[in-house]
Amino acid sequence: MILGVGEFSDQYRIRHEFIKRLHRRYRSEGISVPAPRRIVSVHQTEIPQPELPIPGPRVATDAMTTPVNPTPPV
Repeated sequence: MILGVGEFSDQYRIRHEFIKRLHRRYRSEGISVPAPRRIVSVHQTEIPQPELPIPGPRVATDAMTTPVNPTPPV
């Protein structure tokens, strides 16, 4: 439905009034519009997980053991 309006700012007021009158008319005619419903069905299947290599022991390197902000000697 396209509703033509003279001013841009009038479009929301006109649309609101149109919907109010439409609902009033539907009610007087005994027409009911059910709310939309959505049926969601969930199917679970087993998703194969890729085998990841097991990491070996970590070895500390010089970059890991050096403090970032060393205190200057006094």
